[in-house]
Amino acid sequence: MNSILPVYAGHSSLPGKSEPSARAYKAAQDFEALLLASLLSPLEKSFSSLSGQDSSGDDYHYMGVQALAGALSKSGGIGVADLLAQQLLRTEVPGGG
Repeated sequence: MNSILPVYAGHSSLPGKSEPSARAYKAAQDFEALLLASLLSPLEKSFSSLSGQDSSGDDYHYMGVQALAGALSKSGGIGVADLLAQQLLRTEVPGGG
């Protein structure tokens, strides 16, 4: 069985990493943030819709979910970014852009 090691979990800047590695991990991190936001959005809606309250803060709730998802992803997330970055780097075409 292959062990899966994090590429560089929890860091937005990658000291000592090549440009393709840094770009692959940033793309994977952004994807994980989108995934987390789509998972957290229904949860946020279920807790924010209390009876007798208006929905005037929907934009702020959306921004809050986006900020939470981004922060979770940058701090290691659920491991999707690490797996995806490893796969991206494994299938990277040498000399390609």
